[in-house]
Amino acid sequence: MALGGFRGKKGITLISGILFLAITLAAVVLIYTAAQPVVQKIQDASIVENARVFMTELDSVVRAVASEGKGSKRTVQLRITEGTLKVNDTDDTVIWEYETPSAII
Repeated sequence: MALGGFRGKKGITLISGILFLAITLAAVVLIYTAAQPVVQKIQDASIVENARVFMTELDSVVRAVASEGKGSKRTVQLRITEGTLKVNDTDDTVIWEYETPSAII
């Protein structure tokens, strides 16, 4: 009879361990699913901010070169990692495009 009681406790311990593992796994999946859009929004906001800073610096360089007169030149490093940068020399515009499902603005 003592042996039978011992087996029952082992079974309960195994079931409670499996139940604990299932609850923990479900909680991790739930937290990941809830946090992923927030992380994506933060990443997208950072990408947009970096592009804004780059475009502001590019504007400063273009204005400085324009004020120096004909033949003036500068080399500018592109630091945009995401999106598409389009330069239109006919109407003197630079356009940066980036698509994201996040509502960051």
